[in-house]
Amino acid sequence: MTASDHGVRREAIDPTRSFCVSAPAGSGKTELLTQRLLALLARVDRSEQVLAITFTRKAASEMALRVMEKLEQARENVPVTAEHERQTRALALAVIDHAGHKQWRLDDTTLNIRTIDSFCHELTRQMPILSGTGGLVEPVDNALPLYEEAVRQFLAQAGEGTTGERIYRLLEHFDNRWSRASELLVALLGRRGDWADVGNQHHDPETAEASLAETISHLSSDRLRDALRRLDGHLSALMPAINEARAQLDKAPLSLSDSPDSLPDWHTMISMLLTAQSEWRKPRGVNAKLGFPPKSDHKILFASILETLGADSQLLEALIEIKHLPATTRGGDAWQLIVLISSLLPVLQAHLLLVFQRSGQVDHTHVALAATQALGTDEMPTALAQRLDYQIEHILIDEFQDTDPIQWRLFAALFDGEAPLTLIGDPKQAIYRFRGGDIRTYRSAVSTSERQRFSQSVRMMTAAAPPPPQTIQ
Repeated sequence: MTASDHGVRREAIDPTRSFCVSAPAGSGKTELLTQRLLALLARVDRSEQVLAITFTRKAASEMALRVMEKLEQARENVPVTAEHERQTRALALAVIDHAGHKQWRLDDTTLNIRTIDSFCHELTRQMPILSGTGGLVEPVDNALPLYEEAVRQFLAQAGEGTTGERIYRLLEHFDNRWSRASELLVALLGRRGDWADVGNQHHDPETAEASLAETISHLSSDRLRDALRRLDGHLSALMPAINEARAQLDKAPLSLSDSPDSLPDWHTMISMLLTAQSEWRKPRGVNAKLGFPPKSDHKILFASILETLGADSQLLEALIEIKHLPATTRGGDAWQLIVLISSLLPVLQAHLLLVFQRSGQVDHTHVALAATQALGTDEMPTALAQRLDYQIEHILIDEFQDTDPIQWRLFAALFDGEAPLTLIGDPKQAIYRFRGGDIRTYRSAVSTSERQRFSQSVRMMTAAAPPPPQTIQ
């Protein structure tokens, strides 16, 4: 059911319980979110004990404005008629009465509504040494130049000692095309939240390698999806021509998708489209060795499509990149590449930290990692974590579909088993993948197959709440 269902509304504003609400556009998410905030505010000793997190300053400002508007309308007794409006009015009046007893000053400055970035940055400022940022850094939205500089410095070590020898081996995989190796490494730095625990390379190399393989798998899916988009309109004719050629050679047909499992088929197709020098194949290269007998219909069709594709330089670059993507199946040369990259990641990350220090700039992933570090562990929480545990009684995360794994670990680390949690999102509105936002985090929380696991993870953080958490869809 959707957030617009009245029964769901009544349940989802129960301040003693945790909820994950799947709220698509037009379902009344805004009103539900406002009601939930009001219901929570009416139960705490201080307004800042309710922490609401969203992803942009505009969204945070609008959230605060909506709450203040409902409170102001309640003070002025503005008429309401709809059922959900009457419910919101009752909640607003309860907050006004509660604030009067607690002697709060109710305005937008007393509401603890933050962006995830500002919240993480505040944590790192409170414990700059432990968080590793030093406190004097500026988060930037576009960290690509920082990644590129770190990769340049990293690759410049080629040939120097053991690390340099490993870098040479890496470059050999890319046919000494430094730009190709650089593209992969830059992409990995952009997603290092997936493999940030690089210390495991020394203590648990198998886990580190598996984590990296998963990251590369998702990068591969992104690249394959982009190539499919660029080939759209040609595949319906191209694939029959290719598979007819395969049949001529008694070989199995190819099937392309955005799954990394289809990489071998992609590599085969690319070898038919491109030469060993990664250039578009000339008509004379379309021959019987590839399964194209002279004057055959499928040869004429293939050559015609090849001529059309040859004008697309961006498609050529995309195919060359796919050509060098490693398969993530254990065993063989491809997996050895995963192992090699995994062993180099700590050095690569060290170069990035040096670039951060010199520039005085960091990316949002670094801030989130630093904030998590500033909280310590479950076994050894820092003084900051203990203070936050006292200061924050409820957390509400809006636009949860844009949460990345690091941020989710940070939220989980904030609670020791007593604070109800509210997650609200819509996977169709995910917009932060370019910054590491991972829709898998959302899906693992709300999908039927993972629902039990999510309930258990919330239950650990809400042990004091008698009823089990619910997932609403």
